[in-house]
Formats: sequence, C-alpha cells, structure tokens
Amino acid sequence: MSISAYLAAKSEKLGNKSPLSIALWTLAAFIVVGFVPMIPYVFVVGSFQLSCLMTGVAFVGIGLLK
Repeated sequence: MSISAYLAAKSEKLGNKSPLSIALWTLAAFIVVGFVPMIPYVFVVGSFQLSCLMTGVAFVGIGLLK
C-alpha cells in the first residue's frame, strides 16, 4: 500500500466534518497545550523544572490519547 493510498483512505474517515470545525479544534488544542509550559509563571511559581515537568506530562498525555 503506498502512502498516497493510505492518506486517501485516512481522509475518507473524516466523514462529514467541515474543515472549519477541524481548524477550530486544532486552534483550541494548540492554545490549551501551548499554555501548559507557561502556567507556573502565570501563577508566580516560576519554576523552570515544574514547567518542563508539566510539558512532559502534557506530551505523554497527548501520546496516550492518540
């Protein structure tokens, strides 16, 4: 199976989802996950190690959900 056949089959699974809906969900996820490393600094904890740990946990969580 070539990669183009794989991608074509995968795109058919999207069904009737609109590209705008997919784009908005992608934007929301980007904003939420992009904010994770900044949380310690927003709440004045300011620990670089905590920021790294939270980012790692977020990436592992995304990997598990995928």
